[in-house]
Amino acid sequence: MIEEAIIKKGIEPSFDKQYNWFLDANQNWNQVCNAGMTYGALAIWDKQEQLSRQVINRALKSIRLPMEQYKPDGGYPEGYGYWNYGTSYNVLFLSAIEKVFHDDFGLSKLPGFMTTASFMENMTGNTGRCFNWADCLLTGTVKPTMFWFAQRNNDPSVLWMEKKYLMESDYTRFTHDRLLPNIMIWGKDIPINKVVAPKTKVWIGHGATPVASMRTSWDNNGIYLGFKTGTPSWAHGTYGHWFIRYGVGWCTMGFRSRHAELRNTRVARHGYLGQDPGCNSLDDLSNE
Repeated sequence: MIEEAIIKKGIEPSFDKQYNWFLDANQNWNQVCNAGMTYGALAIWDKQEQLSRQVINRALKSIRLPMEQYKPDGGYPEGYGYWNYGTSYNVLFLSAIEKVFHDDFGLSKLPGFMTTASFMENMTGNTGRCFNWADCLLTGTVKPTMFWFAQRNNDPSVLWMEKKYLMESDYTRFTHDRLLPNIMIWGKDIPINKVVAPKTKVWIGHGATPVASMRTSWDNNGIYLGFKTGTPSWAHGTYGHWFIRYGVGWCTMGFRSRHAELRNTRVARHGYLGQDPGCNSLDDLSNE
């Protein structure tokens, strides 16, 4: 019954042009759907090898489209929140393919992909809140996929913020993450004492959505500045966004709540100023 459901409700509809537009997409829909179809195909491989091969070969070709968007520096055009969605499923896809076929067919060598963990780490402010462009809330969260990159690149420093999250006294807020158990798989060989702060304090991405961040330090009291430019034509895109954080105070300017209204316009300049209750103006940042 499960096999039949995988085929009839999952795989077969994915060959229908009414539903398989994701194959030509270059964003998170492609990554998520191809990963799901591939896991379904692997589950029925023993009885449906020809169909499974067709699905997986199709995914190997299709998933290159979003993976090519990480070039040249690892930046993800859809920001923090959708990185955690799209890239996580992309990594699930690669992890499964490598384990079953002992090869990722050159996908991990696509420019920028294996360095994207640095992008994600640098989109996180010193206290764990994130640079919230592209329909993203301020709340940062632990990202199990970072452990895959740390393991593959032998670079525990990309886990600096993950270590902070996992050392919180109450981490029940992470239990909704269906991928959380993967930390035990991808992180089992990474000693916690090897996770140290990154050496660099400035990160610049020159990709489809140019973005940069800088900070005075990696401790909680450091000053963090993020700046994003680019086009609103990207999924969840905005014209521009900047974010300043000093300790517990922050100010941000951008279009997170208005992007749907603005992205189809050609107006040269739009924006709003938002701030937390502890920050009444930009001057407050310098006075704290």
